[in-house]
This record gives sequence, C-alpha cells and structure tokens, in this order.
Amino acid sequence: MNPIKLNKRHIVLASIIFALATAVGINYWLSPENGMFKKNEIISNAPDDTTVYANSDSIENKKDIEKIKSFFAEERDQKEKYRKQVSDAPSNNQDYLKNILQEDNIESIIKGKMDDNLIDCIARIGADGCNVIVSFKTDLTKENVYKIKEVVKKQTGFNNDKIKIIEKK
Repeated sequence: MNPIKLNKRHIVLASIIFALATAVGINYWLSPENGMFKKNEIISNAPDDTTVYANSDSIENKKDIEKIKSFFAEERDQKEKYRKQVSDAPSNNQDYLKNILQEDNIESIIKGKMDDNLIDCIARIGADGCNVIVSFKTDLTKENVYKIKEVVKKQTGFNNDKIKIIEKK
C-alpha cells in the first residue's frame, strides 16, 4: 500500500474545517435558545425568589410607571451621593472611577438597545459582579435578558454567573 501524502493544501483544508466546526459549536453554545443561555438567571424583586412568574399583566397605569420612575430617581440620587463622598475622599480609587464609567456606559447602552417597552434601568458594579435593575412595561423577555447580559459582558468582562438581572415591577 502506498502511504497517503499530506501536503500543505490538506493541512490548510483540515484547519479551516476544524475552525468552522468550532465556530458553529461556540455559536450554538452562546445562542439564547440553547446551551449556556438556556437557564437565564432572572431574579424578581423578592430577595429569596429566583424565578420570574410569567403573567399577562402589563404596567400601563400611569401611577405605576411614575412609582417605578421615582424608584429609579431615588436610586440614582443615592448613587450620586455615594459617588460624591468617594470623590471627596483624599485618595481617589481608580477602580471605583472605572466602575462609575462602566455603570454609566451600561445604562446608556441598554437604554439605546431596548425598545420603548423599557421604563428605566440602573447598573451597580461591585467586587462580586454586576447587578442590573430593569423595569419594563410588559414582562422581561429572554431576548432582553440576552441583550442586557451581552452589554454587561462587553463593558465589564464579567461572565454570566456574575451578572444578575433584577426586574422591578
């Protein structure tokens, strides 16, 4: 029998096929319907509840929307007071300043990527990860969870297990 001769073309072709198969596998693993994102971690506003119960209620009442908007305004005020206290301290912490910029970027990008269904959002970055509090007029969807996690991952480099999405209703 004659041995099979491998030339550069065969090696390049095998490398391309391997790279393509790897890309398809990674794409499947990262897709929102399959793999890694199949069990999205959505936390309701109850601290010990780790599920969001689907309901057909939408937030259409103007009083409810105003109540939610006032919650986010209060959160922003508290965040701003804390930022001022830290910035007035004699030693400016570079990590803290980086977190402030990342939080602002996350909030801006999420607001830009979502449709008119989003009422508001606020991000908090800490040593243990990033919490994003969001409120929608209707229920939080898997697509929105995926978009939010992608924004946070790109801005912070955190893995999905360090990203918590909290729905404020």
